[in-house]
Amino acid sequence: LYRIDTLPSGQKNLSLIAADDQSGNYGSSPSANNNNALLMTVIQNPGSYVIFVTSSDLNPNGLGNYTIKLLSNVASPIAYGQTLSGSITTSDLQTSAGTYLDLYWFTGVQGDNVRMNMNSTALDSYLLFHRNDGDPRITQDDNSGGGTNGKNAQITNRLTSSGIFIIICTPLDANVIGDYTVSATKLASFEPEASTDGLWKQFFKLPSRQIPDVRAGVIDPEKTSVERFGTRRIIEP
Repeated sequence: LYRIDTLPSGQKNLSLIAADDQSGNYGSSPSANNNNALLMTVIQNPGSYVIFVTSSDLNPNGLGNYTIKLLSNVASPIAYGQTLSGSITTSDLQTSAGTYLDLYWFTGVQGDNVRMNMNSTALDSYLLFHRNDGDPRITQDDNSGGGTNGKNAQITNRLTSSGIFIIICTPLDANVIGDYTVSATKLASFEPEASTDGLWKQFFKLPSRQIPDVRAGVIDPEKTSVERFGTRRIIEP
């Protein structure tokens, strides 16, 4: 996704805003083993934007058919200290793996200690945490939130940059719907057992359901899609 900027000289310039490679595979079913893209981003400024569709880094000269869909107003704002009631429905954003997603966004500051919770008695909660510039996700969680059913999700993360961040609430399973609550809390500090980067859950409290990383070890995990796509040269007509 590029924004079209007009320079003082009148010349048009393209500014890269966000890029995604494979978030379309979010899901726990066999159909989640795909390489489809799903870019989720909050546009901060009004203006003209351009969507570029291309093959991945693994297939830079790839040719073939595809479909593209543009949806707006799919993310709701949430502020520190808020708890919102939500509902996964059949009208929600859906991945190509059949999983429904609800999106929430907030503005954070580098160094903020953030705790996000998704609680539900109607479905098995799953949380994903994204930057606003596309994949890969910062972190994810399945069951660390406890609860009476033991299936609530919780993410604790120290923000390493300032800006907009996206919370994704989902059952992860295909075609599952139900009610839930989501909250975002700014903490003064972490609990003693939590590390500063919030990734401890992935290594020491593995969720029972994992999103497939179909390209793990192939694409540099230290680089986001927007960094990798930004190295490509766009030749304007």
